[in-house]
Amino acid sequence: MNDTTHLNYTTKWIEKKSTIHVILFLISILGVSWFFNYFEIFNYAPFGPHSWRQTDSCAFVQNYFNDGMNFFQPRFHHNIFGEGLGSPSEFPILYYFSAMIWQLFQPHDGVLRLVNFFILGVGYFSISRLTLHLTSDLFYALAVPLLLMGSPILAYYGFNYIPNTPALGLTFTGVLFFYYFFKTENQKWLILSCGTFLFAGLLKVTVLIPFITIIIIFFLEKTNLVKFKKEGKIFKNGWKNAPLFFSVFAIIGAWIFWVKYYNELHSCTIFITKTRPIWSLVEPAITETWHWIIKSGAPDYYHRITRYVVFGTTFFLLFFLRKKQPKLLYVFNLFIFLGMVGTFLVFYRQFFIHEYYAIEMMVFPASVFITSSYLLKNEFPKIGNHIFTKIIIAAFVIFNLYSAQQSVKFKYENAYIFNKNYEPTIAKKIEARAFLKKLGIEYPQNVISIPDISPNYTLNYFNLKGWNEYAISPQPFTPWTFHQFRKMGADFLIVTDEEYLKHEHLKEFIIHPLGSFENSIFIFDLRPLGTNEDK
Repeated sequence: MNDTTHLNYTTKWIEKKSTIHVILFLISILGVSWFFNYFEIFNYAPFGPHSWRQTDSCAFVQNYFNDGMNFFQPRFHHNIFGEGLGSPSEFPILYYFSAMIWQLFQPHDGVLRLVNFFILGVGYFSISRLTLHLTSDLFYALAVPLLLMGSPILAYYGFNYIPNTPALGLTFTGVLFFYYFFKTENQKWLILSCGTFLFAGLLKVTVLIPFITIIIIFFLEKTNLVKFKKEGKIFKNGWKNAPLFFSVFAIIGAWIFWVKYYNELHSCTIFITKTRPIWSLVEPAITETWHWIIKSGAPDYYHRITRYVVFGTTFFLLFFLRKKQPKLLYVFNLFIFLGMVGTFLVFYRQFFIHEYYAIEMMVFPASVFITSSYLLKNEFPKIGNHIFTKIIIAAFVIFNLYSAQQSVKFKYENAYIFNKNYEPTIAKKIEARAFLKKLGIEYPQNVISIPDISPNYTLNYFNLKGWNEYAISPQPFTPWTFHQFRKMGADFLIVTDEEYLKHEHLKEFIIHPLGSFENSIFIFDLRPLGTNEDK
């Protein structure tokens, strides 16, 4: 066999393996989606843990659709002190895109779930393809993304409404593009990588740990502190790449500045745009946060056994297997780990109660899984290729997927909308809105919706403007507060807890009932009460 024939044979083999990889990956992600019950969850309205944050995302989609698709005028259902104008910290491109799909077809909350999951799925595929390039082994190329899917927070929030997971998916894709730049030395891949990281950072700036790592690698190479290639350099354009890196941070910084300006202009304080570092907290807050993370947060990151495996493997990778790794891979792992620790400390208090803040940190186990696969295949091939090793890894993958599936199942089975007997589907949500419309209540009419301490949960459910118990005490609030909202334009009262109807504060406001929906939603007319300026 001459060299040309051998090269053609090798090329065809690689192309065949690439095609098989795509097919197997699609089968895997569809299988996991079925196992996690995503096909049914697609029809669920926002509910479950952190339904507050989920509904904020849906509110932006709904209001883009309601109010004429003005991209730079995001708004939500809660009126606050005006018209409910305010922007989340994330660039609202996915909300806008989802609203565009609504216009083409019909409104359906599940569209945002699909958009977010598609981007995350592309990220999973990117990680899988990167592993395939590093190992030339389909088994490891599938095992790595499946291990990531086995994280409970990725299993639950991966097919959900919050922007953290698509930001993570874009980051994974940005890493793959950088790898292509490293291998081909083609500048287009670096531009694509930076562009992908830009959109990832616009969604969640905390997901930029790999991008910052790439910049550190750039400076280490340009200052000749580390030589990453045997011949030549990674960044052949030298300092000409610096403006490209800088532009990513400049655009993200400009967006954050605009968000702060827009929210201050409209007196919106709902969305967090500040860090809460550990050194800014008093000792009780530090302790409280740490105890919550250990007892409640960590089990959602990974099963306890998997956490031990990840951190134990990290210890060996950084201290005992350094010389077994290419310099680029080792430096990447080192700064991914340090970046994770740094981000955790800077945003420390945000991790209290909000387990989904750890989603951006999943670049860390991803780097551990990829590096471990690389070493098993290239430095310890007898172990990595052994059937017993692959059986253990396969069992580990199945164990994590089962653990994640049980977590997702538990979260949905122990959550509800309004009450345990109320169906949590989007179809029921549409029925409730139709019922209100028959009573003459529809967007953009103003209502008071209680009980609800979140800005948008029930208001988005009904697609109505108005107010609720957000940032107000006591609950239910006093008659004086009712009258203030009445003066501001609230025409109806919607109560979603029958027990509330017995409260003294509501007596004078429930004397004009309009109807009830499935004994879960009770509607009252406030217009006969007038707007007594003396009250």
